[in-house]
Amino acid sequence: TQFDIQFAVNQTATVVGGSIIGAGAKRINSETNLIPIEVLDDTSTGTTFNFTVNVGGTNYASGNVGSVILNTTQVIEVSYDGANIRAFVDGVIVWTQAVVGLWTCPTYADITVGTEMSHFPEGFINRSSFTGSIDSIRFSNIARNTSNYTPPTTKYTSDANTVLLMNF
Repeated sequence: TQFDIQFAVNQTATVVGGSIIGAGAKRINSETNLIPIEVLDDTSTGTTFNFTVNVGGTNYASGNVGSVILNTTQVIEVSYDGANIRAFVDGVIVWTQAVVGLWTCPTYADITVGTEMSHFPEGFINRSSFTGSIDSIRFSNIARNTSNYTPPTTKYTSDANTVLLMNF
């Protein structure tokens, strides 16, 4: 299954491990946490991004990549085309992971903007939110970009492959 998530974020402060887009897919403590999609500020300094995507039941993580630029709008994209996971910061690929399988998103998974919750349905805060604003989030059922590109300067629009569009 292909997917693509694109959004614009403007961070105003460094938050170590701050959740931008998060996902909790764990019902009880004994279960493995399947992470359908996660975009964080890195967990050591908060000055780079960290991406995690679950394909075929395995969590794949980028490590710390790209650079968080405070008080500047940055365009972030994470995609999976059935063969490669890709993460982009401002239209530049910062992580590629070759992997084959289905993107895993259990029906009980919570995909959140900002604060990441865990343990459906009662939940608790798993990660605090980043500090700043997020705008124009688009979830798609295709991988929209497979190479470097020029990011848009306007809000995303809906098309036949848009599953969810949130313009604030």
